Amino acid sequence: EREWRDRVKAQKEAMGNAERVQRATEWKRIGNDKFKAGNWLEALDYYREAIVFVEDLVDARRQERVELLMPLYCNLAQVHLKLGEHAQAEEVAGKAILVAEVPRNGVAAGMHAKALFRRGLARKGGGKLDEARQDLAAALKLQPESEDVSQALTAVRAQLAEEAKRAREAMGGFLNKAAPAQQKREERQRADAEKKRRAEERRKERLALAEQRQQMQTAFQKLSKGSMLYEKREQEMEPIRKKEEEKRKTIELEQNLMNIIDESKGLPKTEKFDDYVAKRQARAYDQNVELDQKKKILDKQKKEQQWDEDDVWRGQRDDHRRRLQAEREAAGAAPEGAARSFWEAKEVARWCEQRLRDLVLAAEVSSAELEPSLAAEALGEGGAAAGEGHVLKAVITDVLKLDGDASVVRLNPHKPPL
Repeated sequence: EREWRDRVKAQKEAMGNAERVQRATEWKRIGNDKFKAGNWLEALDYYREAIVFVEDLVDARRQERVELLMPLYCNLAQVHLKLGEHAQAEEVAGKAILVAEVPRNGVAAGMHAKALFRRGLARKGGGKLDEARQDLAAALKLQPESEDVSQALTAVRAQLAEEAKRAREAMGGFLNKAAPAQQKREERQRADAEKKRRAEERRKERLALAEQRQQMQTAFQKLSKGSMLYEKREQEMEPIRKKEEEKRKTIELEQNLMNIIDESKGLPKTEKFDDYVAKRQARAYDQNVELDQKKKILDKQKKEQQWDEDDVWRGQRDDHRRRLQAEREAAGAAPEGAARSFWEAKEVARWCEQRLRDLVLAAEVSSAELEPSLAAEALGEGGAAAGEGHVLKAVITDVLKLDGDASVVRLNPHKPPL
């Protein structure tokens, strides 16, 4: 068994995904031919090998994997049934049912029913009549027209009825007491099931140990041949190491130049590389802080320039309005609903921004009166208690930017002004 698994695993690892699908399809066809000819053992080997090739295909080939695994599992379960291996048939059919129960696999109802039918027959052969009845009933629900499923379900129900009848007869006149024969049979079934379970656990443990030993032998062989386990990773890291080395050399050259400049200024030199790197980072931080301060100053100057332009614009606007008012008074009042001039409309956004700035500037918010201890803490007086009447106050002293759309709404005459 272990040699067979190692051989198939080696073949699978040497193939690509497409080759594995092709090999599994071919092995499935040969297995079907062997089964039809009555060569069940040979068919068993071909089905098992085909399953190994496709059971762990990548998710991108999910449809191909499912289309191959479902018939392979069902056919392998049928071979086990022919050989009288009911426990193995139940296990294989169970794997097919697990695949069919995943919605995104898109397994057809007929194939799902076929897997349930195979497991039902396996459980019937193993004496698990209640579980067999459940599987066969589920299969018949998926495929109501199947005569084979219907006949198998009828046979199981008849067996269950016969066992119930024998149990009632064995009860005799004793209520709620199982007959000795029934008790012995149940105990024997439980003992057999426990024995099979332990045997299966031992088998899985042996397989796991065998695979672990094989992996260790492979690793030892690689080490004995002198090949590095992380050779590929080392090759990938080589360009990164070279880049880091070049960066270090550049910084060392910069350190030497800065030491010469410092020495000419009478300043102490920085001998250690790590100390120079720390000093270099601190200098970069100071430069960034200085640049931020300069940027804030430039932004402030730009905003003040904008304010000056706004003041000029406000004077122009007021002069324009006075001129228009004089023209209206000279020519008579404008009719109701007359269109506004284009100059008034295009400057709405700027007028709103200027007006909002005037309203927001110097606005303030005050808190309730502070407790003496909180006031002392805010004033930095330590443990000394401050007097009463202290409050916190926030005052808007500057408006740097106003975002958003602006518009002027004219209210109806009967409504109060905004």
